[in-house]
Amino acid sequence: VTADVGLYSCILGAACTSGWTADWAASVSRAVSVCSSKTIRIVVYDSNLPYSDWRNGLRCLARTSPAPRILLASPHVDEDLWRTVRRLRGYDVLARSANPEQLRRELRFASLSLGHS
Repeated sequence: VTADVGLYSCILGAACTSGWTADWAASVSRAVSVCSSKTIRIVVYDSNLPYSDWRNGLRCLARTSPAPRILLASPHVDEDLWRTVRRLRGYDVLARSANPEQLRRELRFASLSLGHS
């Protein structure tokens, strides 16, 4: 979930090299619609999404069924932010500046937590 074409491109590259597909949503409402219409197991949510508070976005996405693993892409990563994300039923925090290999690794960890390879 991002309006940033560069971030989406990096996510798409990481997903494709792992043999996965990616759907792009530039708003929370579009992301909820996608998650409600098909099974989305992992969501990367951009904390810099315009006109949206990422906390509310995480809450909305966590209510979709089945609830996806939500990774918050943030310009900074620290223990307090991670605790907040976990409290809001998110899965993890990753750096917005992560390269495709780092993103691929994060997506893989999230996938493994679901019991899928």
